[in-house]
Amino acid sequence: MTAALTVGQVMLKEIIDHPHDKTLRRIYADYIEENGGKQERHLAELIRLGGVVRLCTYAHSDRVDWTFPHDNFFYPGQDDYRLFSIARTHLRTTDISTKVVNAVEYRHGFIEVIGAPLEVLVKHLPKWVTEYPLTEVEVSDLEPWDENEGDPYGKNQFGWWERVMIPSGVKDESDIKDILDRGSGPKVFQAMWDSAEGYEHSDDVGRWLLFDTKEEAIKLLSDTLLDMARKGTL
Repeated sequence: MTAALTVGQVMLKEIIDHPHDKTLRRIYADYIEENGGKQERHLAELIRLGGVVRLCTYAHSDRVDWTFPHDNFFYPGQDDYRLFSIARTHLRTTDISTKVVNAVEYRHGFIEVIGAPLEVLVKHLPKWVTEYPLTEVEVSDLEPWDENEGDPYGKNQFGWWERVMIPSGVKDESDIKDILDRGSGPKVFQAMWDSAEGYEHSDDVGRWLLFDTKEEAIKLLSDTLLDMARKGTL
């Protein structure tokens, strides 16, 4: 027989199932502050402080730890450092490891964004979506292709490519990050292809999904991965 969920567990599940509802988080903060210990009180403070705190991995001596992004690491404000300190302490109690994840972003007290390579997300995301109110993932080893990069007269379009053959003149693929034809790439690309009506292009070389902005292309990949993870198709 499965044990009944506690009140706190029920509230946490509601937050995970409704990641955009910030009211649920404030109610949860009141509850854990009144019914929890020191760690729960700190988490309640993190929720009430709101805002965004980003933690990235960095290596020093013989270990890897969490830090501020490089651009504001040396000069964090007082409130920023308080957010960072609580978030880092909380992050160390989770199963999210610096060995596989590049970045984590707390928003309003909870992990909402995780950045990692595609195959790491494919492996762990089905579990993570049941533990955190995720609204976004960042695929660190993929980046949308800019169709007209360097062309002052062309309209830039950004997107993803699934090839069926190697174009002539392409020799070194080590820095190509827009192709989804390896590992789990094809099934992810197909899911994007099926949902992005009106953005599909194809020829003898392969298939493309093209968007007017880089942000649109990145959002489609993120939304697709989260949707697949929640449906159990990842």
